[in-house]
Amino acid sequence: MLEKREFDTNDFLYRFWLATTAVLGLFSFIVFVLLIVNYLQIRAADPVDHELVTQMRQDYAALPEQDQVLAERIQTLDLLTRKAFFTSQTHLRIGGFLLLAGICTFLISFKNMVRWQRDKPELKEMPTADIEFLAFAQSRQLITWGSIGVLGAGLAATVMTQRVLTKPVEAEVA
Repeated sequence: MLEKREFDTNDFLYRFWLATTAVLGLFSFIVFVLLIVNYLQIRAADPVDHELVTQMRQDYAALPEQDQVLAERIQTLDLLTRKAFFTSQTHLRIGGFLLLAGICTFLISFKNMVRWQRDKPELKEMPTADIEFLAFAQSRQLITWGSIGVLGAGLAATVMTQRVLTKPVEAEVA
């Protein structure tokens, strides 16, 4: 690991990486929240087992003669629910990749921000310097592990949502 030298500080690069870290952190948090909301939405209303389509199919089966208008409505609504299903799966996959890329670049930019940060003046006469150093190291570790936790929770939400979406399809195939 490169050691920081006194002359090796650059305020512009520090501010650049600070802004980049803030933007990537906000981006990753928004993607994480959207993945969680999508998971909760899929749990509440499953696009594969749509109650309206099932009811319309039962009504169509109970009719004595074929109703072409009702058949077209069922087909259109079924097509829309299938499209919503596959679109949701695609969005989950893309969201998972975006979250992974966002957290990885967040950690890289956070590392660079710390690298270009100005050194604090030495506080030799004050015994709190060690405490401040330890607090800074702990906050760095907290941010790193917190972002890894957000990444893990977001990816878990993606996997759980995909399992919820594909569960009825696997049951029909079996």
